[in-house]
Amino acid sequence: MGVPAFFRWLSIRYPKTVIPALSEDELDYLYVQYEEENQAADPNEINLDQDDQAYFINKKIQAKIKENNPEFDNLYLDMNGIIHPCTRASGPGQPEPNTLEEMFNNVFAYVDKVMRIVKPQRLVYMAVDGVAPRAKMNQQRSRRFRGALEVEEQQAREVQIHSQWVKEGIKFNDATLGRAGEKFDKNVITPGTEFMYKLSKSLQYYVVERLNNDPLWKGIKVIFSDANVPGEGEHKILDFIRSQRCQPGYDANTRHCIYGADADLIMLGLSTHEPHFCVIREAFIMDNDKWCDKCKERGHLINECPKLKKGGMDDTKFHLTKSVSFQFIRLNVVREYLYLEFSDVQLPFPFDFERIIDDFVFFCFFVGNDFLPHSPSLHIREGAIDAIMAIYKYQLPALGDYLTFNGKIDFNRVDLILNDIAKIEEELIKSKKQYDDMVKAREGRAQVTGGAGNAQNRQHYQREQQKFKPAEPTTATEDKKEEPVEEDNFENRNKRTVTELQQKQADLTEEELNKLAAEKMKDIVKKLIDENSKKKAEKYVDRVQLGEDGWKLRYYQHKFHVAQEDLGEFIGIIKKYYLEGLQWVYSYYYNGCVSWSWYYPFHYAPFAGDLIGLSNVDIKFDLGVPALPFEQLMGVFPKQSAHAVPPCYRPLFTDAKSEIIDFYPTNFHIDINGARYEWMGVPLLPFIDWRRLQGALRKADRNGEALTAHEKELNKIGDVLVFFSDTHAQESGLVKSVKQITSTSSTETVQLFASFSTKDQISGTVHVVQEKISLGKRVKSPYPSLSLKGLEDNNVIALPFEHTTYELHLSKLLTEMKTPDRIVEDFEIQHINRRFFGGEKAIKMLEGVLGFESNLSAINRQQGYRGYQNNKALGYEGVTQQSSYPRSQIGRWRRRWL
Repeated sequence: MGVPAFFRWLSIRYPKTVIPALSEDELDYLYVQYEEENQAADPNEINLDQDDQAYFINKKIQAKIKENNPEFDNLYLDMNGIIHPCTRASGPGQPEPNTLEEMFNNVFAYVDKVMRIVKPQRLVYMAVDGVAPRAKMNQQRSRRFRGALEVEEQQAREVQIHSQWVKEGIKFNDATLGRAGEKFDKNVITPGTEFMYKLSKSLQYYVVERLNNDPLWKGIKVIFSDANVPGEGEHKILDFIRSQRCQPGYDANTRHCIYGADADLIMLGLSTHEPHFCVIREAFIMDNDKWCDKCKERGHLINECPKLKKGGMDDTKFHLTKSVSFQFIRLNVVREYLYLEFSDVQLPFPFDFERIIDDFVFFCFFVGNDFLPHSPSLHIREGAIDAIMAIYKYQLPALGDYLTFNGKIDFNRVDLILNDIAKIEEELIKSKKQYDDMVKAREGRAQVTGGAGNAQNRQHYQREQQKFKPAEPTTATEDKKEEPVEEDNFENRNKRTVTELQQKQADLTEEELNKLAAEKMKDIVKKLIDENSKKKAEKYVDRVQLGEDGWKLRYYQHKFHVAQEDLGEFIGIIKKYYLEGLQWVYSYYYNGCVSWSWYYPFHYAPFAGDLIGLSNVDIKFDLGVPALPFEQLMGVFPKQSAHAVPPCYRPLFTDAKSEIIDFYPTNFHIDINGARYEWMGVPLLPFIDWRRLQGALRKADRNGEALTAHEKELNKIGDVLVFFSDTHAQESGLVKSVKQITSTSSTETVQLFASFSTKDQISGTVHVVQEKISLGKRVKSPYPSLSLKGLEDNNVIALPFEHTTYELHLSKLLTEMKTPDRIVEDFEIQHINRRFFGGEKAIKMLEGVLGFESNLSAINRQQGYRGYQNNKALGYEGVTQQSSYPRSQIGRWRRRWL
């Protein structure tokens, strides 16, 4: 899930961080665009022959690709970010996938698309979420229970709207109406289900097929970690990277790219201290920000252009089954910006930029992560990150050293940072209250004017756009009257839909009408649910009243049900758990899971001011063991998903005699907690007593005797697999070793590439199991409906793999690393946009409350890096670096930005 708003904050603060990725569809368009530009050239110029034209067009295309699509050695796929969208309709007007095979085919197509953009040279690592640490299960449980409520509401709304349509004379008959729960249950995307088992088998075959037949996969290795291997996908990937990085001979200039939608991948990537690192993700673009290069209109992209459907353009090159654009987040550029933020700090101890990176990752935990609720006073949109960065920079010289080191937090030093945060905490809370009140007042004014505020804004925007268009000839002299603005709410949208269906149903077959009505129903139901969710949030009674006198006591009384006389003792308890949580999360990011069983046992966080006084903090964890897949299913599933667990467990959800029925409440309170929508609130679910759960499961399955052989396979811990081709045996030590062992018909464990002495560039242990070898044999597709054909002569080997263990991940650059080319000029840090997300406001607050100077946040900093030592951190050694732009150009930019 990641950190809400962090990516948006990063892309606005540090704009050169994000660049669009060019897909094959967009490259096809570029060829067409450049050809049209060439045809429209000055007729007096010398015309080139077709070969020369093709050469120059291709040269421009290659330059564009180099600019937007960096080259990579390794691609890492956080598969759950791909699986979820591939089980839904690919876009407006697109049908839902009806079978598992259709969903799996969507996954294959999605991976193909990412592969064609990234084009890795050495390795693909595909990681599916396995059993998560207990700290993550609480979040998973909340999401799944809330999703079940949404499905029930969807069912009720479908029946309600259908009844209205029937009264209006619409003969709509949808067999799935009011049976949303019988459609695909997205909760089955959890380890231990039949869905995940079949997906794993299909993905394994997909890898084998692509390594056999697709030139793009030629010569690379694939590591596949499915849902039966414990651990979250992104953390399995990061653990692999850390293990490789610690081995002698590792290529310090390995170019990494990780796919995933979660913003915490940015922090995870920074934690590796690998500068050649990018994150690729889907680009979420607001409609107002979309621009079509073909029709030159705003509101859609080229592959969404309505003229394509109307025959206004040749759409043969632009057909897409799913309208998806991608973007790269360049972590080397993030590092450059952060360096410029902190490079001028004067320290009484050695400047170590890698340690500053680690500290940045740590203090971002205070504004959100997947394992701890964020502090009620710290919000990214209210300038929390900017404030913490400025406080850190101000206090760093007095700390004596950095906040963290190799995955350990020094809470004595953190205490100084928290003390300053505590001093501005009340101001931060009041600032947020003022902002919330302003938003409510604005929405209230919109309701008074008929709720058409947004529509009026859109109309005003359209009129402004018309000013810049050529005047069109008219035949009438009178002024045209503006059409009345209609609010796009549920009632109006439903009326429009009913009218449209009434007009069309006479000309449509029953099947066509049902299909059209089903699509319209989906849109209408979503609109109604969103409106109801917002109305419930608006009715929320805030009994805490943060920012008003007595706000802290009321917070603990209403959120934790603590009496005033017990408050001091309780704050000591919650402080202990929250500090443990900070250390647990930080260790998880740098050294892997330190405890499978630890979790934060509250729904809310303490205030920063209640965390101060951190001397002699001693935190220890018991590693324990990961849960079994069926245990996680029963720990995170609501009763609506009971169909996805073995039959012997299903009565535990609903039987009145179930000893754990209290784990599965039918109704539970959602605390809106000041959110704009109900779905953004906090589900107040009971925490699972793991011993009670395990005891109930052992009784239900009679210590495993009630489980079938297949169910036992679903519940076991699986192996990571490595796939590779034997077609380049002369280059691969791995292939040679495996063939030598198989020729003797033995089964052995082989330690490979501890020194990266071959071209395999992978370190670990391969278990050579004879029955896993199917070279030269015919391999069938596991399911007939998959978009993959059988293989007649397989040349791919798949074997169990374990990466090399490591004792400690070192927070430093490797000595052989070559510094990436600089992207950010020195002066640019002075002009980054701090107005959005409350950055400037937070800095002014620090000036007023703590007496800070604004240059602490690089607002008024002089140009140039300060000193030889600091330049060396990014590889820019020697004299002070100055901007390569002329002073006159810098002046023009400064005037424009200011």
